[in-house]
Amino acid sequence: MNAQEIIGQQDNNDWLIDPKEHAKQLPKEADALKKILNSSNIQMLQHCFDRHNTKAIQAQKTYLKQSKRRIYGATGSIIVGALILYVQSTDGILFDFSKYKDLIIQVLGVIELILLGMTTFYVTILKNSSIYEDWMDERSNAENVRIQYFTEITKGDASTGVELSQLQLEYYRRYMLKVQLNYYDGRGEQHRKNANRFMTRTGLLTMIAAVITAVPASLSISSSSDTVTLLAFIGAVTAALTTMQSQLSMLSEDQRNARRYQAVYYKLLKLTGELDTIRSEVNQGNHEALDDFVKRTNEVLELENQEWQTRRERKPKFEDDSKQ
Repeated sequence: MNAQEIIGQQDNNDWLIDPKEHAKQLPKEADALKKILNSSNIQMLQHCFDRHNTKAIQAQKTYLKQSKRRIYGATGSIIVGALILYVQSTDGILFDFSKYKDLIIQVLGVIELILLGMTTFYVTILKNSSIYEDWMDERSNAENVRIQYFTEITKGDASTGVELSQLQLEYYRRYMLKVQLNYYDGRGEQHRKNANRFMTRTGLLTMIAAVITAVPASLSISSSSDTVTLLAFIGAVTAALTTMQSQLSMLSEDQRNARRYQAVYYKLLKLTGELDTIRSEVNQGNHEALDDFVKRTNEVLELENQEWQTRRERKPKFEDDSKQ
């Protein structure tokens, strides 16, 4: 068996850092690599990655959940507020609700207070907590540990045998390079689709708002008519939904991340084109070629990891939409 056959091809779970499990899967021919994978230093790095990765995922979920609730609460409060004004201004077009007007306004008023309270609550939390910074820091820490983990596994010197160097290269190829390629390709495509979806929705809502605004003028309808009141209500709702779409898109940074991830993907893809050359060098006992390859690949990923700190510096500023 050659080194590629011993390490094997990529599996769906290869993104998991699990050196003990990887060692169990290796045949006897890979005892030297097994020893590295089972070493205390590698186990320590796995533990550190798991801890930072878990914290990053938890912080991300919390931050996004709270941010979306703030956006939904603010949008809902604007729509309900517009509905209250509509009910106060007319007795209805399709049916007469004048008998229930006071009750409707009271119910809507309670809903409005709940939404305003919800918005204020999450605005306060997001402004005063460090959940965003926690997400950025833990993700950056996790990815830096990942790089350190693979750097330690692929280390070698003049005494490193050719067989071990070959296994180290193929391990790095399968569990680091290929995993990162799949991640940046898949996530980049996901961000691109999300960005296109948000742009389509925002464009459609903007068009609807423009049409509604133009209708009263084109029909020369009196500004006191129920029709104009209804159109004004629909226009306010459309504007609120347009703002919501824009805020959700900004929260995910879909357009920016799509371009960024695509750039990283192509840099890594270019490096995969060197694998045959690196294999040839390693087969001749040149472990420095592997070290250089790992170093250059890690530099691409380290540069991307710095983006987490950059994002931390441009933390979104949350304004209390309930006061608008």
